[in-house]
This record gives sequence, C-alpha cells and structure tokens, in this order.
Amino acid sequence: MARDVTKGRQHLNFSKWDEADDEERLLDIENMWEQVESGEMPKWFYLYPMHLSARLSDADKATLKAWVDAEKAKAKAKS
Repeated sequence: MARDVTKGRQHLNFSKWDEADDEERLLDIENMWEQVESGEMPKWFYLYPMHLSARLSDADKATLKAWVDAEKAKAKAKS
C-alpha cells in the first residue's frame, strides 16, 4: 500500500497543493473527478473484501463534486 500512496502522490499531492499553479490544480481536480465518477477510484482491491466502507457513497461523491466545481470556479475567476 505504501507504494501505491507514493505513486498516487506523484500525481496528486494535497500536501503540496499550494505549490501548484492554477492550471495544474485545475487539471488535477478534473482528472480526480473523472476517476471517481467512472468508478476507477477507489481501486477495487482496497474495497474487497475487508474495506467495503471505503466505497464512496452518493453523498460523498456529491460533496467531492461540489468541491471540484468550487475549485474550478476559483481557478477560472483568476484567469
């Protein structure tokens, strides 16, 4: 799992979110949402058989989508 976390942080690292420019953030959040919306994330092998509670509920997805939309609006307002 540590390898997966390290690899994931190479693509999207919220610890360094403030270091990214607006264009990079916008691309990251669009990619993130596409993976969640398509069901690619979370990965199936983190869910089965022991972590079914890690599955995102519809409410979780709605919260995430609202944040994505707000971040996209902020980035577009700056440009």
